[in-house]
Amino acid sequence: MVQHDFPEDEIGVRFWKRFCRMCREVPVWDNFYLAWWLRGGRGFEPDYTDSKAATAPPCLTRSGFSQLKSLVDRVDIVTGSLQDYLTQKDLPAFSKAVLSDALDYMDPDTAELTFRALADNMVTGGRAVFWNLMAHRVPSSENKLKVLAELSDELHKEDRVFFYSSFYVAEVTL
Repeated sequence: MVQHDFPEDEIGVRFWKRFCRMCREVPVWDNFYLAWWLRGGRGFEPDYTDSKAATAPPCLTRSGFSQLKSLVDRVDIVTGSLQDYLTQKDLPAFSKAVLSDALDYMDPDTAELTFRALADNMVTGGRAVFWNLMAHRVPSSENKLKVLAELSDELHKEDRVFFYSSFYVAEVTL
């Protein structure tokens, strides 16, 4: 069962406050997520002009698509749990990892084991990013993965989505 940091009846209020902050502090013209929500969830319009106005995610711009297409041979599709993947033998070392909000759906002990397994498979100086939605999940102080608090706070203020309670950048140390 996922453990939250606040009572269930506060969830809607917290999301509303996050949404209102985003509407006040993040320009709509530059936020394709907000534009999508305010338009009723209709699909993104591909922006083949690469204009400054963000009407679509960067991957749907001409330059973004071209960049991703050139990197497709570096993608491996894996089915299974993150923990199982990270504990495989002969896994290549990572320099970057994006966990999205996957840790929110893990109990605290499993999240910590995941942080440890990730740190064990990353190069020193490698960075992982992740969001917390409702549950507070960060690496313990004994973990080699250390949160860069100032950078995390700075980037969270620029986040274009409202529903995450926090954003973290963590770096692997010796």
